[in-house]
Amino acid sequence: RNLKDAVRINDWLEKEDDREVHSVKENNILSKNSKSNEKFIWNIKMTVAQLYTDNLSEEVKKGQKEKIAQGWLPATPPIGYITIGEKGHKTHIINNNEAILVRKIFKLYSSGNYSLKRLVEIAYKKGLRNKLNKKIGISQMHRHMSNPFYIGKIRWNNKIYQGKHDPLITKEIFNAVQNVMHCKKTPKFSKHNYLFNSLMKCSKCGGLITWEKQKSYIYGHCNRYRPCNQKKYFRDEIIEEQLLKEVKKISPKSPALIAWVIKALKESHKDESVYHNSIVEELNNRIIAIKQKLDKSYEDKLDEIISKDKYLELRNKFETEEKEIIKTLSKHKKANLEHYDYGLLVLDVIKNSTEILKDKNKPNNLKREYYKKIFSEIKVLDSEIQVEYNKAFKFIADFSSKVENICENNNFTFEPTINLLDKTKTGTLLPVYSELLGDRDSNPDQQDQNLPSYH
Repeated sequence: RNLKDAVRINDWLEKEDDREVHSVKENNILSKNSKSNEKFIWNIKMTVAQLYTDNLSEEVKKGQKEKIAQGWLPATPPIGYITIGEKGHKTHIINNNEAILVRKIFKLYSSGNYSLKRLVEIAYKKGLRNKLNKKIGISQMHRHMSNPFYIGKIRWNNKIYQGKHDPLITKEIFNAVQNVMHCKKTPKFSKHNYLFNSLMKCSKCGGLITWEKQKSYIYGHCNRYRPCNQKKYFRDEIIEEQLLKEVKKISPKSPALIAWVIKALKESHKDESVYHNSIVEELNNRIIAIKQKLDKSYEDKLDEIISKDKYLELRNKFETEEKEIIKTLSKHKKANLEHYDYGLLVLDVIKNSTEILKDKNKPNNLKREYYKKIFSEIKVLDSEIQVEYNKAFKFIADFSSKVENICENNNFTFEPTINLLDKTKTGTLLPVYSELLGDRDSNPDQQDQNLPSYH
């Protein structure tokens, strides 16, 4: 059913006199010596067949475009979704049996501690299979992890369209997965689960520290993928001993100091709540103002003060502004929840990190997560570590070193000596944050939210 095949058949017939093509349904035989009218009819039939194929392709593409315009994928959905409905009216919904596992896989990969090969093994053990009920391959897993279908979008012919299906994961998790996937530090599959895997850098060249086992001891060294003159090997227990000393700085023994941290977190939360509520109220007022302007433009259209085109222009403008404010409002609410989570994380780390990191029975994955929470960077130079604390813990480490000795003396009562929250009035879209809880910007995209009158 295409001209290329017809040309090949003609070439094949012309090479030998005894070669023939038999058309059973039409009771026709074509050969090199066939009459000209028979060959003419043959060529017409091939052209008609090509027309049929081209027309069929056009209709299929037309149907696919229509399906995408309606917000639905014109193909089989990825793992985690199932197809429902009759032919011509099929849609995709979340498969609850697979959704939990798919979310788990995305969350694991977003942590940066798992390779695709390891995820494939985990998915198989958990019971996740492909559409053929077989083990998911590495390349297939890569396609799934980069498929925007999971956040409610459709990728078709290298273009992205908005879908009507429910997203299975959040945009934040999906973006985190993409960052890990395209990062040069993406973890490689290894049967060894060393404590400091992908955790430290060489102080000389900035390359990762590689770990290997030799004669029952674990040694680390610069991977030397870049030119580097640091060739010394060092034992992991020497590094661990130094890290535990640094962790002790943010794990105060004094009950007074722990009580001070708790009080500081409470005060920070109180100030954050006041700020958050004021921002939410202001954004809600702006939404109300937009709806009032939309009502006003509608009444003006009814009174024929403005034209239909002007009304539609204003309506589109107001709807766009409202969507942007709702988006900003959602970011502020999400950031407020993250504020709770981070406060609890800070308290958990200062109370429990030393005990957990010293416990030989605790898994290396858990310990590695604690080190990542505490330190923003760990470098090694000739078996000596250089650390940078994450912001909240840097403040605690600096402050606890100054007051730990004082607390052990007299019944000393102290209060926070810094202003934990800058209470200077800021714009709606410029969030303030606690010094103790570190940077938090719920809306990194600064936008002018002033709503001018349409007149």
